[in-house]
Amino acid sequence: MAAEYPKDVKLKDGSTVTLKPFERKDKEALFTFFQRLPEGDRIFLKDNVADPAVIERWRRSSTTTGSSRSSPGRGPTSWPTPRCTRTSAGG
Repeated sequence: MAAEYPKDVKLKDGSTVTLKPFERKDKEALFTFFQRLPEGDRIFLKDNVADPAVIERWRRSSTTTGSSRSSPGRGPTSWPTPRCTRTSAGG
């Protein structure tokens, strides 16, 4: 998988995102992202993403086991390791 990333992908709206593996430095940004989700939306997630230990468990899992081909949201071992960063906006 490491040879495939980082990878730029063009979205339907014309913007480009960069996919790259989840890294140790991304842990805080992911936790912050989940904190900004309304609590009513977080209840649909399997794991308690308000707990920093959950994000740390995902980080450890992603660096030791790599990415699973399962659907996201089925637990930390199936959390997708690539992360996405928008690099430009489409017109």
